[in-house]
Amino acid sequence: MKGVSFVTIVQNEEKYIGRLLDSVIPRFKEGLLKEIIVIDGVSRDNTVQVCLEKGVTVVSHSFNLHFGDQRNFAISLAHYEWILMLDADEVLEEKFWSILPSLVEQQEFDVYAFPRKNYIDDVFDEKSYPDYQYRLFRRFCRWIYPVHEELVGWRNAKKLDVHIIHAKDTAKLNWCNETLYPLIEKLWKVDTRGS
Repeated sequence: MKGVSFVTIVQNEEKYIGRLLDSVIPRFKEGLLKEIIVIDGVSRDNTVQVCLEKGVTVVSHSFNLHFGDQRNFAISLAHYEWILMLDADEVLEEKFWSILPSLVEQQEFDVYAFPRKNYIDDVFDEKSYPDYQYRLFRRFCRWIYPVHEELVGWRNAKKLDVHIIHAKDTAKLNWCNETLYPLIEKLWKVDTRGS
């Protein structure tokens, strides 16, 4: 069906998920987004409660330490031709919403790449910019790799000049780099260093 499904995968994101949902729920009410799908990897904090308080339905799906699999599960539940997928600690610049209809009406591109501005403890990380991310794509695309996933299955991509704002704190960054990614590397026998 024509339209855009918004999907996100979360786990223990109570600190960030509210800001993300506050940015997309109005777009759902306006009809720019046809559905909002939140996949929770069995959070142990108040992530699910925050979503429910905002009127968003959450689907529980155990996280098997493979981000690609979790993202693909989220896509499998979507009903519309286009997928907008953001992480819990990301939001889009406001100007994106005015161009979204024209992006999904065209037939030439299957995916759009957004430059991402990374902030750690509210400090812009200039070294990582522009850090392009595929976040708007046709539903037939899929993700591969357990961490630092790659979107595959598309033919033509276009870079946009609308930014993703990615804000996290040092504690989350350190936990990912020192605990989560080494665990995934060991489990899936992949090298996450330097990614």
